[in-house]
Formats: sequence, structure tokens, C-alpha cells
Amino acid sequence: MSKRELLIALGVAAAFVLAIVNIKVMAVDWQRGDTALFLQLAENVAQRGEPISQVFANTQAFLEGKTLWAPVDQVASSPLAPPTVDERNMLPFHAYSTLYITGALTRVLPSNIVVFTQMVVSFIGLALLCYVLLRRAKISITAALAFSLLVVSHPAWSESLLEGQPYPDRLFLLLGFAFMYLVTRPMGSRLWLITLALLCASINERAAVVAGAFTLFYTFAFRQEHTHDRNFRLALGACLFLFGNIVIKFFLHNAEYGSFLPTTSAQLWANLTSPYLLPKLELFALVNLPFLILAFFEWKMALIAIVLMLPNVIGNIGGGEKVGWATAYHTYYQPSLVLAAFVGYQRLYQLAQLKKRQWQVAPLLGAFVAYLCMLSPIDAAPIQFGTAYVHYHFIPTLLADGSKYFGDDGRAINLTIHQMHAAVPEHTTISTVEAGMPIFYKHDVIRVFPIDLERADYALMSYEETPTASTRYFGAVSFLGQVQQKRLDTLILHRMQSDGYDFDHARKFPLLGLALVRRLPGQASGHYLGDSRND
Repeated sequence: MSKRELLIALGVAAAFVLAIVNIKVMAVDWQRGDTALFLQLAENVAQRGEPISQVFANTQAFLEGKTLWAPVDQVASSPLAPPTVDERNMLPFHAYSTLYITGALTRVLPSNIVVFTQMVVSFIGLALLCYVLLRRAKISITAALAFSLLVVSHPAWSESLLEGQPYPDRLFLLLGFAFMYLVTRPMGSRLWLITLALLCASINERAAVVAGAFTLFYTFAFRQEHTHDRNFRLALGACLFLFGNIVIKFFLHNAEYGSFLPTTSAQLWANLTSPYLLPKLELFALVNLPFLILAFFEWKMALIAIVLMLPNVIGNIGGGEKVGWATAYHTYYQPSLVLAAFVGYQRLYQLAQLKKRQWQVAPLLGAFVAYLCMLSPIDAAPIQFGTAYVHYHFIPTLLADGSKYFGDDGRAINLTIHQMHAAVPEHTTISTVEAGMPIFYKHDVIRVFPIDLERADYALMSYEETPTASTRYFGAVSFLGQVQQKRLDTLILHRMQSDGYDFDHARKFPLLGLALVRRLPGQASGHYLGDSRND
């Protein structure tokens, strides 16, 4: 690979990073509570030296309060008290040590630029690194580009990048792949291995566990081929794996670790055969199939990738671990899956060269890309396949987003955000749906709607205009089904009206589908008579 080609590749990657970061910053309509959370964490690290967040305290108290599963009559009539603490530290929930690096960067750059740039660089960097390494392995430009295009065609790559929130977990996509690649190199530098191992461990405890597990599996599986530094690699893998598990067991208080994986054979069987989860598992397998086909040209790598995918197969967080492509649940198996396909692809190319048929490899990858383009990533029951789903692919989606956010819609959304900020005075409390959190995360007191409605000064709700020319307001969430959800919407609306919320003068922001409703002064509710720390 020539220097000129490398510079061109870096330039193209930089252009993608710049464009996508700008889209992510402007796409407030795609941002949610987790974006507000990580912006607040980064800024508090920079200003106060601690990864603490009001958003985190409110969202976790809401989730831990079981409101989502409570009878709707109870939710609508009971005191919707705010959390007992104003702020909460993130580190006992996930060991995101990398937040200190992010926080330091926010001293010189806006926090949204920092968190989205880190995220986008990780995604684009993975595709770029695959291309560069393949070219250095003497694989043709066309074949190398085809593999990179296959990587960006995976919905867990494209949807996470364009629609996902900026979790620090996303950094593992690039750092995890780079670390695992070095593990496969027989003469890899110890210094680089240790540096990347520390960076992976700084992302969080799961990154340490997965990086350690891969190192142990690979070193054992290829013990005959890679005798150099075997003991060092085993020790490094063991340290990473043990570190992550010790943090999980002794330092974290995260209920997800106790509920994600099945603990009995009956629960395992239920996760694998559930009428709700089985179609999602089938789509998960179909999406990952092209990568596994390539990986089996080096079957040991394929088996390692499959083992590291097993948590997503047998675990259950409502199906997001299988087809929630924009979530972070897919981040941890992707580096090993891409690397396994990468290694298998090199082996396939070498076999094709021996028969002087290497020209057939790129069209094969093109067929895999076309397959992923035509496989609907959102229709699990039944599986949908056809040319109508090409618009889900990264390139058409990116072009559509660029046209939207760099045009009149982007300017209108920016103006809407300014109007919303101007409509809510400082030193007031706002109870907001998740979509409003990235807008108001710097506000003095924000609550998860409908929490603290009794004392909030404003409520930010979702709304839609009905065919009868009336407005339907909603925002409280119930997991008890559509019938109960509609009943909850009605009950919460009646409660707010009795509490003095002025729906006659609600400020509507149609671009975001949000409505701001003020509670009239002197209309304090009798539902909740708690402490007065926010009065």
C-alpha cells in the first residue's frame, strides 16, 4: 500500500467523520436520555472531577421504581416522588474510566462534539483499519473495499452509528478490534498489546472481560501456530478477564448482570424458544451469516467469534441484544466477528490466488453486501427480504440524513431548540419525556415524565394531532400492553389538568413532536407532600 493511497484513504475517512459528527450533533430528534446522560457526565468530570449526573439519578430511580410494570391506576393516582438523591455517580453502575479522558477533552471542545467524535471515529476507524490491513496483506483495492463495505452494511454498525447514542462502549469497536488483531500477530509488540489492553479495560468492565476472553481462547486454540510470547498472552488475557469479573462482582451495583443471562436450564430453553425472542434470534443469525461464512475459512476463529456471540444468543434484555441494532449490546461481539471474517477472508483470497481466481472474491463480497441490503433489519416476524429494504443501508441513509440536517430541516430544528430553551426559565423544574432530556440536560432540575408532576413548573410531553382536529398528549410509558398504555395516557392527562397544567396555552413544537405545558402558579397538587429541597 503506497503512501499516496494511505493518505487518500485517511482523507476519505476524515471527510466521513466530519460529516457524520455534524449530523449527529444536529440530529436532536434522534438523541435520547442516554445522550443527555453522557454529556452531563463528561461536563461534570471536567468541572467537578466526578462522573456524576442528575439525569442518571432520575432515570435509574424511575427504572428501579418499577413504574413501567405497575398498574396504571396506581401510577396515575400515587405520589410520583422524585429520587431521594439529586445526582448519582456512574462508576458503581458501569466502570467507565474513559469518562475522565472524555471530560478532559470537554475543557477545550463542546461536550457534544467530543462524545460524538469519539463514537464516529471508532466506527469509521474500524472500516478504515480493515481496508488498510487488507491492502498491506497484498489484497487488491477492489477486494479490500468490498470487505470494508460489508462491515458498514451490518445494521449493528450502520444503525448504531447513525441512530445510536454515544455510549463509551462504542469505543470498543475500534480498540477491541485493534487489540484482538495484535493478539493474532505472532510477533506483536508487547508495549502495544499492553497499551491497547489498558485502553479496552478503561472503556468498562465488559470490554475487559471480552478482550480477556478472546486472548485466552485465541492463545489456546492456536497454541501450536503461535509459540512466541504464549505465556505472556495467557497472563495478559487472564488479567483482563479477572479484572472485569472482579469489578462486576465486588464493585458494581448493576441489576442487569443478575438478570441478563439465564440461571436455569428452563430459563435458557425459554430464551431460545420464546415466540417473542425466537424470530429475533433468527434475524440475528441471518444478519451475521455472511461474516460467519467468511470466518469458517479459518474455522477456529469462527468458533471463537461464535462463543463471544453466545451472550446475545442466550441472554435476554427484551430482544435488544438480538435485533436492537442501534443499542450498545452488539458492540462486544462485533470486533471478534469482524476479525474472524477478516482472517477467513484473507485465507479465501489466498486460496483464490492459488487458482488464479482472485477476481471472483470481490463479486462474492458484493453478493453478501446485496444480501444485507435486501434483508430488512427490523422485520423479525416474518423475515422480510427484497429490494424495498435497500434504503436501510448505510449509504442511502447517510445521504438522506445529510440532505435533511444540512438543509432547511436542520436549520428549523436548530431554531426550535432555541425556542424551547427560551420558553423555560432558569431555576424551574421540568418533567420531560426522554426526547427532551438532551435539550434540557443543563437545566437546574429535570425529571423523567411523569415523575414530580405535582411540583414541576413545566411538563414536556409528546403529542400528535388526531383526525378529529383534537390534540392527543402522551409520554408516560407502561409495559402492560397497548390497552393499558392508552388508559395511562388518559389518566395522566386528567391528573395534570386537575393539577393546574395549562393545556389551553401549550407550546407545540411539531418538528420534534413535543409540547411544553406550564403548570399555573398557585396550583400545587395535593398528591405529594414530600421534602422541600427543590421548592
